[in-house]
Amino acid sequence: MRIQISLILIVSALVLAACAVPSAEPAAEAVAPQEDTAPAEEPQAEEAEPVAEDAEEAASSAVVFSIVSADSEARFYIDEVLRGEDVTVVGITNEVSGEITVDFENPSTSSLGPITINADTLMTDADGRNRALRQFILQTGQFPEIVFAPTSFDGLPEAIEFGTEYPISITGDLTIKDVTQTVTFEGTVTPVNESQIEGLAATTILYADYGITIPSVPFVASVEDDVILEFAFVAAP
Repeated sequence: MRIQISLILIVSALVLAACAVPSAEPAAEAVAPQEDTAPAEEPQAEEAEPVAEDAEEAASSAVVFSIVSADSEARFYIDEVLRGEDVTVVGITNEVSGEITVDFENPSTSSLGPITINADTLMTDADGRNRALRQFILQTGQFPEIVFAPTSFDGLPEAIEFGTEYPISITGDLTIKDVTQTVTFEGTVTPVNESQIEGLAATTILYADYGITIPSVPFVASVEDDVILEFAFVAAP
């Protein structure tokens, strides 16, 4: 009987103890603030200006002029003694071609392209001399062209004033009968206006330097060794 009462007392004490302990509140889960994981927009780089734009602007001030054959001439002068008299023989042709690139904003950068002369069309004042010139002297059937290829162009002004004559010096390679020698033409150039350029330049050569021989004829006592080459031109865009 005592044992039963004791068991009842023990169980009651355990129940009372359990009721006396307060039930623990469930701990609130800490919620960490979520960071915005969306990638930040990078500032867009400004579009670079085209590199070619500056080059186009620089090229826009350059104008290509072509030699106007009808208003231009290539000439040679050589002295001889003909029938006892001193004579200057002049040969002329207007079959000349070439181009000049002129930069009106920066004239010192202007350039001159190759100048080509149709040697077969050079004429003097005598038919017999013209035949000798074509057949024996220049042999134009084999060498129809005379070409001057400039390599430097000096004397160009820093600024252009229309109607002003400027002294120039043009050095380059002159080819006659497939023989090339370096020569320098001295002369002047005049920018008349934005649509016309005029010029005159000359040099002196020894014809023997180009493998040229002049046949002997009874009525020509002598012929000078040097020849003046002259070029008068008008050019337009």
